[in-house]
Amino acid sequence: MSIIRKYIRAGLPTLALGLLLSGCGAQPAGAPAPTAIAQPTSALAPTAIVQPTSASAPTAVAQPTSAPAPAAELFYVDHGALYARAADGAPRRVADVDGDVLDVAISGDALLVLRPAGIDRFDLAGGASRAVVPLDPPAGVGSRLLATRDQKILYAAWSDDPNAVFGKTQIGYYDPQSDSHKRLTIFDGRAAPLGLTPAGDGLYLLPIGGDPSFGQVRVIDIASGGVRAELAVEGETMPAVSPDGRLLVVPARQYSASDPDAEPASRLYLYDLTAERPQARVITPPKAPSAAVAPLWAPDGSGFYFGLGSGNIYELKESYGLWRYDIATGAAAQIADVDTRSSLFDQINPAGALLVRHTTSAQSQLVNLASGAATPLALEPNAIVAGWR
Repeated sequence: MSIIRKYIRAGLPTLALGLLLSGCGAQPAGAPAPTAIAQPTSALAPTAIVQPTSASAPTAVAQPTSAPAPAAELFYVDHGALYARAADGAPRRVADVDGDVLDVAISGDALLVLRPAGIDRFDLAGGASRAVVPLDPPAGVGSRLLATRDQKILYAAWSDDPNAVFGKTQIGYYDPQSDSHKRLTIFDGRAAPLGLTPAGDGLYLLPIGGDPSFGQVRVIDIASGGVRAELAVEGETMPAVSPDGRLLVVPARQYSASDPDAEPASRLYLYDLTAERPQARVITPPKAPSAAVAPLWAPDGSGFYFGLGSGNIYELKESYGLWRYDIATGAAAQIADVDTRSSLFDQINPAGALLVRHTTSAQSQLVNLASGAATPLALEPNAIVAGWR
């Protein structure tokens, strides 16, 4: 579920916003090119058949056309309207989206719009719109949606509450296929859904406080809404769960045992969430000393992408480009020499291109993950991205 734009609304510290502002079918980097099939060289050209000169010209037989599948479009909401645009095209206005919009997400042909009063469903094929999930009390800034691998839409609707210092968050899901919804639990304080467990019967939920560091991830049972487990998982900023729900990666900082006053070293922590007691695999970013930020998983879960630069996990001072970490080999390699300062990585399209958004300008880019080539894509920093379709 991207995505840093959502954490701006969650009220995280200003210094972390640029890095928190956090695909289908992408081929893993380094995949071998398909082997070309050799064509026979001895085939003769077909002999032309001479037609009698008095015969009328034969009627042309219409051949069936196999039009190529349309390129995937990026759907997003900006200035009260829903837009769609292909990687190489201009924005196409799809519909008006009046009123407050807290978040948007796509599941199949359905666009879900989270508003204070509830969730609306917009039919991308037919254009009809209707309310599908009422919210009482109304949702406030910091609420969010997350599309899951089973096509459900998780929601975390935060609201102020005079009886709770940090408010409360309604956690639930909407199923576009069955057109049904279920509220799972009400959480004291703010929380963010991270994804589903490997079996799909549990939800990873991250409690969010005033400090961007954390030490726990909860597992909510989808059937009962109860807390199934509390995992001792720690890190800073926003973690990312792998598509299959087995692994979690998060930026972190390590303090020196010999010199507590020294600047902490930036690291990545990788957890196996299926372990009884998950232990962090500490990953030292390449080009040390450096900081790795905003991890985003490849759609097949074979690795994750991250921004790299000098500085720390909250502020890169110099960019070292976009990198990929391979789970099987434990090796990291640079993918593209793009500026990752004040940037977020917001979804991978079906063609295998990653959207790099800049939080201070409209100069976004689509990075081809196979070649590293970057294509400019103008997108306002305040636009709310729903996804590719």
